Amino acid sequence: MNNYKKILVGIFIFSSIGLQAQTLSLESCKSKARSNFPLLKQIGIIENLKDISLENLSKGYLPQINFNAQGTYQSEVTAVPISLPNLTIKSLDKDQYKTYIELYQPLLDGQQVKKQQALSTSQFAVEKQKVEVELFKLNASVNQLYFGILLLDSQLKSSQSLLGELENNLQKLKIGVKEGIINPLNQEVFEAEKIKIVQRLEELQFARKSLAATLSILIAEPIADGCVFEIPKQVQLPSANKRPELGLFDLQIGTLEQQQLLLKNKLSPRLGIIGQIGYGRPALNMLNNDFKEYYIGGLKLSWSISSFYTNAKERKSIDIQKDIIASQRDVFNQQTSINQTQIQQEIAKWEALISTDGRLVETRKRILKVAEVQFAQGTLSSLDYLAYLNQLEQAEQQMQLHQLQKLQSVYQQQYILGNESI
Repeated sequence: MNNYKKILVGIFIFSSIGLQAQTLSLESCKSKARSNFPLLKQIGIIENLKDISLENLSKGYLPQINFNAQGTYQSEVTAVPISLPNLTIKSLDKDQYKTYIELYQPLLDGQQVKKQQALSTSQFAVEKQKVEVELFKLNASVNQLYFGILLLDSQLKSSQSLLGELENNLQKLKIGVKEGIINPLNQEVFEAEKIKIVQRLEELQFARKSLAATLSILIAEPIADGCVFEIPKQVQLPSANKRPELGLFDLQIGTLEQQQLLLKNKLSPRLGIIGQIGYGRPALNMLNNDFKEYYIGGLKLSWSISSFYTNAKERKSIDIQKDIIASQRDVFNQQTSINQTQIQQEIAKWEALISTDGRLVETRKRILKVAEVQFAQGTLSSLDYLAYLNQLEQAEQQMQLHQLQKLQSVYQQQYILGNESI
């Protein structure tokens, strides 16, 4: 009996909603799970890497400066093969030295830097979207845990109600047994049924604790045994597919298109300003064998003809990669359509069952009222009465379960079509 009292006290505490009771909603759980997900940090890291990459690429607009130094010894040097009276022309030394700074400022490069930045931005957008896809998958886990707890709460409430009804009848039986007007066997039957219900409550409570503990890890927040989980509001059925995977496919194709633009740009000529400042022996005057400073300035036009050898094949290879991604998107859309059709059938099934649940409950209530009178008059056995009581409890529980299952299916449809917040 003490164990029964402890369990009943626990049930009372569990079901009571105090002013300071912890309350959680489905949306708050999703928001907290996202904030606590370790992968979320990668979004900030990716943004930092993108900024660094774009800043480095922007340096392509600046002059390209190189420092060079060299010393050589050669077997022959330039000489003047004539001799003039009273004039001696010295030959150059065979050891020669030169150090110089070389500058190149691009003027016309087919917007190479801009296209490299566009490609880099697209690549980082792909990586960021991959993280969003993984974050979105959290919704499925939270939905499953949250609705699992709601289903258990519904069963707990129904079982608690049944236990209370059983206790009331058990008290009446005890009085009748003491007065000798009721068979003691009826009391034992009720006691046995009470044990079964208490065991069921314990089983449901442990299952609820298990789901709550898992959800607690996802949202990084302790969940008390008496935490109240709000029933989510009804939502409108989604009309369009907004899954983040579709955005990922589009970004991947966009990245490949940026690569094609960059490949095409390789075929363009390059024009830039060149300059060179140096010091060496000889300098620009090959007849002067002294160390001397010098400079050169001008324009440089270059065109890589060899790029034409492979450019067409490289662009064709990218086209094939785009086709692969497009086929992956088609497979994803097909699977989404299959899942959508299945979940629509589920919703239709729950609606059909719910429409008959109400009539079944009302019928079971009328049957139980008649059974209560017959049981009080002694014309109905305790086993038969308990059977009618259980049938009503099962009908009410079934109606509540079907309502929650329909709501869960609607939210599953929201997830399938990506209409949930992430």
